[in-house]
Amino acid sequence: MLEEITRRCPEIELPDLVSKKTVNDEMHDKVGPEYFPKLYSMIAQSDLRTNALKTIDKLFEQVDGCNDPALNRSILRLEQVHNRSYEKFKAEEPTARSEPVPIPMRRDN
Repeated sequence: MLEEITRRCPEIELPDLVSKKTVNDEMHDKVGPEYFPKLYSMIAQSDLRTNALKTIDKLFEQVDGCNDPALNRSILRLEQVHNRSYEKFKAEEPTARSEPVPIPMRRDN
């Protein structure tokens, strides 16, 4: 959502949020390397992006340009929701079980 706001209003200052790479790395660690590609694929195929773009379209119908205080309030609200969601995500227990990796025996020939 914030990327779309930046595209429409390049001069607007966005809050500092946890990067997508950090979230992906932590998600990879929580679900494990076996399930991460499937999870990422499910997220990519979902309608989350479409719904976010529709929400931004509706927001820009209701605000009066990039300098509207309502847009700034919406960005602050997005920041709050993002931070709460991230904290909740970090608090979740990992679902991946770390299994010991077998080490091949060394043979002297």
